[in-house]
Amino acid sequence: MESTPNYDLAFLLLLGSRTVIDYLHKHMAALGYDDVRPAHGFAFQRIAPNGATGNELAEFLGITKQAASEMVDYLEQRGYVVRNFAHSGETAAPDDQIFGDKGSGGSIGRKGLPEGRQKTFARGAC
Repeated sequence: MESTPNYDLAFLLLLGSRTVIDYLHKHMAALGYDDVRPAHGFAFQRIAPNGATGNELAEFLGITKQAASEMVDYLEQRGYVVRNFAHSGETAAPDDQIFGDKGSGGSIGRKGLPEGRQKTFARGAC
């Protein structure tokens, strides 16, 4: 008789992750960062601290280059990132470097946690 897989642990891990993300975004919105989405956090993780190309970002996120470009456009329009154009002109190319601006240095993540909770999350406990 085959045993059925038990997905309880996977579900609990997903639920815990979602709870932390919701908590962070609630506090970030209260600080004025209401236009940041969960996927942007993964983009910031790849971009900071040394920048990334559009291709590197797409590969890291597991999305198409076009989707990565659209995400960078969204973040750039809101001042979270800036592009350093590798080519003459103002058109994006795959090897253009993307750097954090408004969100540089992880400041969004640090500001998104109220005092006292920063160390709790750093330890990995909620």
